[in-house]
Amino acid sequence: MKAWMLLLDKKISNSESFFKTIKIESINKFVFSSQSMLYTIVFRYIEGWYNTTRIHSAVGCAPVEAFISKSLTAVA
Repeated sequence: MKAWMLLLDKKISNSESFFKTIKIESINKFVFSSQSMLYTIVFRYIEGWYNTTRIHSAVGCAPVEAFISKSLTAVA
């Protein structure tokens, strides 16, 4: 298999993993009366929990925002 195909496969599996996580941890817990309600719940989940609090093994078992802050501090 060519390198670009392996990279594409990894990106697809990462996306599938993210969507599985968001469905289990957020979307499946609600009944949505409108598309705007769905948008609000997903936005709050991503910005209020997924990026700020939930740990991610891909970035050293830290929340994404903590990893970014640490990386920016190391560069400066």
